Amino acid sequence: MTYGQVQDLKIEGYTLSRPLVRSLSDSYDLATLQNIVFDPIKEMRSFKFLIDAGKIVKGSPQNEPKD
Repeated sequence: MTYGQVQDLKIEGYTLSRPLVRSLSDSYDLATLQNIVFDPIKEMRSFKFLIDAGKIVKGSPQNEPKD
């Protein structure tokens, strides 16, 4: 997870479960799933992803994860 100059939250990583990336992206109201690509690690089926979760403003409920 990283913050840009204007506090844009970017979530980047690897997963073994593609549907979980969509769930994570959907948990933020203003998020955009930028990409998810098949990227095997050794012999495991894995996916690399990048989510732009939007601007994070402290105390702003629109971008906080939903329960």
